[in-house]
Amino acid sequence: MKKQPRLTTTGALSTLEAEFNQQLMAYGIVMVREHKFHPTRKWRFDFAIPALLVAVEIEGGTRQGLGHSTHSGITRDCEKGNAAVLLGWRVLRGTSEQVKNLKLIDTLKELLQMSLPVTPNVTGKITGSDDN
Repeated sequence: MKKQPRLTTTGALSTLEAEFNQQLMAYGIVMVREHKFHPTRKWRFDFAIPALLVAVEIEGGTRQGLGHSTHSGITRDCEKGNAAVLLGWRVLRGTSEQVKNLKLIDTLKELLQMSLPVTPNVTGKITGSDDN
């Protein structure tokens, strides 16, 4: 069985990304940070599991009207997201509220359960069916 990569970073985590990372660790979910997914563009996912083509994008600053929440930012994100879909990726996007109220991590756990022959164990961590 191929060894899962450890969480890697190419830069400092934002406060929101750090909070989501803590949630990942609490559930034993290992994701790669800043994964470059496109063969010709420099696009990266905030968090990814490349072997499963599953990614998470954290949408910060949505209430301030900055960066990704401007018209041009949303247009760029649509282009990136559509390219990811064409490459077979399933990308979850979440706001600060969805990180804080655990909706994003819950949705990720649900997606992972659909992606692998897995069952949650009593601690809530995701484990493979071979681990039972």
